[in-house]
Order: sequence, then C-alpha cells, then structure tokens
Amino acid sequence: MYDRSINKTQLSVQDSELIDNPENSQEEILLDSDQVALDGEPDLYNFWDVFKKISALSIPMALSFTFSMEIFLVSLLLNSTSEDDDELAATTLITIMLNTLVVIGASPLFAMSVLTSNKIGDLEEVEVNHINEDILAKKREYIAGINRNGLYLSTVLTPVVFSGMFFSKPILTDIFKQKEIVAQIAQDFLRVYAPAVPGLMVRFSSEQMLFSFGRSGYAMISGLLSLGVGTSLAISLERGLLGLPSMRAAGIAIGFAAEAYLTAFAYSIYLARHRDFENYQFFHIFKHFENQFSQLKDLIKMGSSISLSVASEMAMNLSVGVISGLTGIKQHSAISYVNQFSFLNFLALAGFGQSCSQEVNRQIGAKRYENASRIGKYGLSTTMIYTSPIPIFFSFAPRFLILSASKPQEIVDMLKYLAPIMGAGVVIDSARYNLLQQLRVLGDLKGSTIISISGLSLGIAMSAILGLKTNLDIYGVAIGNTGGILLASSGLFYRWCQRIKSERIRDINEVPVSENPSNKKSFANNLCGFFRKCSKPQEGERQYLLLSPQMNHSML
Repeated sequence: MYDRSINKTQLSVQDSELIDNPENSQEEILLDSDQVALDGEPDLYNFWDVFKKISALSIPMALSFTFSMEIFLVSLLLNSTSEDDDELAATTLITIMLNTLVVIGASPLFAMSVLTSNKIGDLEEVEVNHINEDILAKKREYIAGINRNGLYLSTVLTPVVFSGMFFSKPILTDIFKQKEIVAQIAQDFLRVYAPAVPGLMVRFSSEQMLFSFGRSGYAMISGLLSLGVGTSLAISLERGLLGLPSMRAAGIAIGFAAEAYLTAFAYSIYLARHRDFENYQFFHIFKHFENQFSQLKDLIKMGSSISLSVASEMAMNLSVGVISGLTGIKQHSAISYVNQFSFLNFLALAGFGQSCSQEVNRQIGAKRYENASRIGKYGLSTTMIYTSPIPIFFSFAPRFLILSASKPQEIVDMLKYLAPIMGAGVVIDSARYNLLQQLRVLGDLKGSTIISISGLSLGIAMSAILGLKTNLDIYGVAIGNTGGILLASSGLFYRWCQRIKSERIRDINEVPVSENPSNKKSFANNLCGFFRKCSKPQEGERQYLLLSPQMNHSML
C-alpha cells in the first residue's frame, strides 16, 4: 500500500461504530476526541519532508502524461509526411481537435483521484488501529466503487468525444470557417483515430486510481513503454517498414490508437491483479453498493467543475493564438516560439498540481489537519521551485528559443520583450493551477472555479482590446494574457489563505454530531451551502461526524 509515516503508539482508537442511515445514505463513524490528533499530530512534516514527497510523486506523474507527448509526436510525424500546404494546415487542426476533444471530454474523470485519495487516507488510519473488518470492507468497497463509477461515466463521455472526431468536418467548416479541403484531411485522420476513444477513457480512469494509491512510478514506466511501442508502430505503418504497407497519415492514427489500448490494458491489469489490491473489486462493474449513486453524483459534480476550468484554460490558449494571428504573421510566429516553453511547463504544472491536491486530501481523510496544511503550503513552494526556472531562463535569454539563425531580426527583437511578459504569465499560472487544485479539496469548489474562469475570460478580453485596439500590438496580447492569469491567481490566493490553516481545514471537514437525527439530515442537505460555517464543539463534547461514503469535505 501507499507508503506513509505514522507513530502508532500516539493514536488510540476506542470504539468505532458504523451507523446506517437510510434517510441520507451516509456512513457515520463516531470518534472520541482522543481518536483525532488535533492538539498534537504525530510525525509532522517539515519543508524537506514535503519537498521529497511531492517530488517523488509529481515527477513520474508528469512523465506519465503520455497523451500530451503523443499530441507532439502526432504533429511531428504528420509534418514529416505532409506534401502540400493543405496537409500542413490540417496538421494544426488535427492536434487542436485531438487535444480539445479528449482533454475536455475526459476531464470529469480527473475528479476520481480527488475523491479516492481522501478515502484512502481515511482507510489507512482505521487499518492501523484494526477497526472491525466489516467497516474496512465497506471502505474498500467505496474506494473500488469510484473506479466503477468512473467507468460508468466513461460510457456517457465516449460517444460525445467519438462523435466530435467522426463528424469533425462540419465543426471545422461551419463553426471555425476552415477551408473544406483542409477540414476533410483532418476528418479523415480523426475518423481513423476515433476508435481509440474507449481505450483512452479506460486509461484515464485507471490512471487516476494509480495516482491516488501513489503508483505514479508504475504509471510512468508502463506509459512510456506503451508510447514507445505505439510510436514505433505509427512510424512503421506510415513509412511501410518491416514489410508493412505504407499508410501515410492513416498509419500514424492506427499506431497511436493501438497505444491507447495498450496503456489502458497495462494500467487496468495492474489494478486487477496486483496483490496490494486483492481486497478491491475495481472492475466488477455490475456490482451495486450502498451509496453508489450519491458517489456518482459527487463525481459528476466535481468533474463538471474541472471540465469548466479546463475548457476556460484551453479557450485562453486558443484565443491568444488567434488574436496574435490577427496582429500579423511575424507576431504570430513570435508567439509560437514563446509557447514552446509554455508547453514544457505544462506537464510539470499538471503533475505537481494534482499530487499536491491528492496529498492534502489524503491527510484530510486521515484527519491529520496540520500535515494537510503543511503539504498545501510547502507543496505550493515546491511547485514554484520546479516550474519557475524554465520560463525565467527564456525570459532573460529569448535568443535560445530560436534554433535557426535565419529568422528575421524583427522576430528576435519582439522576443526580447514578449518572452519576459509571457514568461511571467507562465510562472504565475503554475501557482494558479496549484491553488485551484488545492481549493477543490479544501471545500471551495464553485467559488474557486468561478474566480479562475472569470479571471481567464477577462484576460481574453484584455488581449483582444490591447492587441487589436491599441498601439501595443502583440505586446498588448501578451499583457492581457498575463493580466488575466494574475487576476485569477490573486483571487484564488486570497481564498486559499483563508482555508489552508489547520484549524479552518478541521472546521470545514468536521461537525459536531447532534443527538437529533433531523439536524443531521439538515446538515447533509446543505453540504453545498454557500459560505457554510461549522460550529466548534465545546470541551467535553468533542465527537465528530466523518462524512465517509460521500465527501468528507463540503464543497462551495
């Protein structure tokens, strides 16, 4: 199981009781005050502890995001096989459609690791104290149910993403006003790749469970190996190597579609067959369990928030490219060079953001609130240490963005000012993403999502106004982009500061148990109340309700 530090002699659990309430379908575990390490948690983390823990999880996690690497390889291989300008233009449309449809379509599944990590923290705490086996079995069943509900959700998402690829030509011509011949080339590729969508959905579901259990190392190794096999197959089919027929672009699509299923199989077989998971029935998809539908509702609720955030982030990146293109060809070329280090930072940004939120939520599930606070604070610092050097380097040395010496001096001159402006935005965006991820597990789902989307939307508007309506030209586009990210980050940072304190985390996640059942029902029905306040128990009355089968944190 997941490696954890805990001094068992400092934790004492007296009586644990599972109470089934058919009215609100919640599992309640009553714990006395000496069961919860509120006044003196054992093995408190320092900065170095958090730095090592987050680094060990985040780096392999970032390298396991092979779909992002696949998009880059698809573009590289298609460019190498293109024979005219229409095929080159179609390559851009293919990568945009692939990235947009798959990432936004699968983004609700990213909520799985958030829910699972909290429950794993809870389970690990009670396992160490040998709680009644029936209770442990119910907790394991609930964790396994998250994967099954993820698969159920995938069956709804798959037809949407598949249809977007299969009927991409009308989308590209009618909505985005692209040339018909270019849209046709893009659709031909996407239709061959479209059967990969079910495999991608299973891959993302299993990947989230691996991350939750701290198995990012296995995800990285198997993911990279699968990517290597898929890339080799794509090249072989595209060029007709090893006696295979030359299929050009279709061969590339087939190769990477096969990679999706290979990765999904590698991840899923590990969950199904590894001895550490023998007590989990991850893939008994027809097995019903208590609170199954309330869990699915929680998954959809958080997944919808994540989808909105992802859509706004992709919209901003797309808008910067479109608006910069309207300012001129050279300006658009300059922005493209800057986007190189933005892409390099994305993998690290995503890996560190997810691992920080998971580990904060794991500690919350274990009711170790001081450690949750420390991981949040030190994890943010760790993220900035890793993600800041690349954009800072290119901001001071933009010349290294251009490998060819034949580029116009005008573009080189633009980069002297453009790179620092955009680089500042990339650095701040690393903080924004990490804060947003943490706030989701700190009980601030709706508010943080609204702030992030609003800030990025204002950034799009500022980019258009400053870039197209003033003399700032391309620099106005960059200023608007960075300004929007700064606005979103400032709002998120303020809310994060209010919630990252250990006392506040405890108040969000624990509430005194009332002897009146109607009061418990009232609380359960108002989990999502805006600006909910938790009353603190008086001395001698410190019994707490752990919202175990649903979410043990309320969400704004």
